[in-house]
Amino acid sequence: DYRFSRSDIFSFTLFSVLGFVFAENVLYLTVTDTAFFDWIYRSIFTLIAHVFAASVCAYFWWKALSYELFSARYIATFLLGFALAIAAHTLYNIFSVSGSFLLLAIYVIIGYMAFIVMGKHQR
Repeated sequence: DYRFSRSDIFSFTLFSVLGFVFAENVLYLTVTDTAFFDWIYRSIFTLIAHVFAASVCAYFWWKALSYELFSARYIATFLLGFALAIAAHTLYNIFSVSGSFLLLAIYVIIGYMAFIVMGKHQR
């Protein structure tokens, strides 16, 4: 009867995101004709966006685990987190396409603060 702590789930999430973003950026660099500076800029913001979106999903997954597996509350809590993670990623995409550095900077600051709050060590 082992239970994952919130920090366990966030650690799994962080390492999964690091691997995904690395692979995505290598693919992006090899497929597109992008200047190196643009690739670095994109890599930093993409990493933060994916960490934030995945953390939202992981946080709600951790909350869902407090309910009986596949109960209505479990599914509703997990789906809420999944929907919010999709919204967070979509918001990043919108800000990125808009070309507004200010909007991306605000997104990064809010995402970082939310990640810290959601990921506080608690068993």
